Amino acid sequence: MKKTFFSYQTILGCFLFIFLLFYSPLQAKFVVRPLDRAVFHNNQGAFYLTQQQVDKAIFEFKTALEISPEYSEAWNNLGLAYKFKRDYPKALDAFTQAVKIDNKYAGGWTSLGTLYHAMGNDNKAIDCFKKAIGANKKYADAYYNLGISYKTQGRLKDAIQNLRNATEANPNHYSASLELGFIYMSQGQLEDALIRFKVSTEINPNNPDAWLALAELYQKQGNVAKAQEATNRAISLQPQNADAHLTLGAHYLQDKNFSLAEEELQKALTMAPSNPDIYYNIALLNFQKGDQARAQGDSTTATALYQKALNGFQKTVELDSRHADAAYNLALTYVRLGNKSQAKDWFKKTLHIKPNHYLALYTLGLLEGEMGNLAESKKNLCQFIREAPEDFKSEKKKATELIGNCR
Repeated sequence: MKKTFFSYQTILGCFLFIFLLFYSPLQAKFVVRPLDRAVFHNNQGAFYLTQQQVDKAIFEFKTALEISPEYSEAWNNLGLAYKFKRDYPKALDAFTQAVKIDNKYAGGWTSLGTLYHAMGNDNKAIDCFKKAIGANKKYADAYYNLGISYKTQGRLKDAIQNLRNATEANPNHYSASLELGFIYMSQGQLEDALIRFKVSTEINPNNPDAWLALAELYQKQGNVAKAQEATNRAISLQPQNADAHLTLGAHYLQDKNFSLAEEELQKALTMAPSNPDIYYNIALLNFQKGDQARAQGDSTTATALYQKALNGFQKTVELDSRHADAAYNLALTYVRLGNKSQAKDWFKKTLHIKPNHYLALYTLGLLEGEMGNLAESKKNLCQFIREAPEDFKSEKKKATELIGNCR
């Protein structure tokens, strides 16, 4: 469960307020001083916005602008309020007016950039963030948001550089350190990821997201005890965090502790009944319990558990049609239930979703062989032998033994 995290500034004291997608700061500073009454209403609007009383905030910002029409920060704050309501056209008008009044307003350019990102136009977003940096080369949030836009475009080298710039401009930039950790982890740079996640927990030890990220990393390193410890820390900070209970359930499942896994996964499901990953892990739990019953010779119980697993994997792909692992395990469940035709279809669907799902390619090759489709079997297994990394050494050996020369 990868996430993007954002940092926020304040007008009226320190507060945390979650906007859509990216952080954009509420501001009360100004280039040309507006009338005091306008400043008062702008600050009132900022207060209402922190309380999520958005309509009241909008009225206060409009009042400030009626009094002082050239008040760029009030235009910016009005845009933030409209953005929160997902009224993107009005937000765009307000942000555009803010930077038109003051084209050196770094906060205004950042707000405009985050809106373009939310609208799916990262090229325009990147241009805005660069203008923000041009206006203020020490503006950490502009570097952070630029890094996020580059990440969205798959330009990870540029993303890393700008996220690092954000942490240099502000060493306590929690979100930038966390994002760097996620990128490093995705690239297999686990030690660098560990450093960034630990820094994130130092900066904000009371945020459960950093502890969950650390738990995911420990899980990848095979350190189940530390993974569970980090997950428990996240749960202690936010007991109603569905992701934390999901993560802990997945840890218990890996340990084959089915009772505790089920307990945590059911808690997660109660909190987030539309999360496909919860259904996936519950289905995986039933699949593994089915395998256990099958190994003990209890075919009746095994079949019932496989059917539960089947229903869970189907629910997962209903909620997330791109969930390749759910499609793959759905195919495996059909194999266990003796329905080779459906299994074959779902292996193919898995490869359509994720062409480099090497286990699906390998298992489909074996299944085609069992069904007597030798040409298709050889085709799939040869592709697996050519393309799969060395992590699949034993499977490659078995495939080679089955089909011989791929020429």
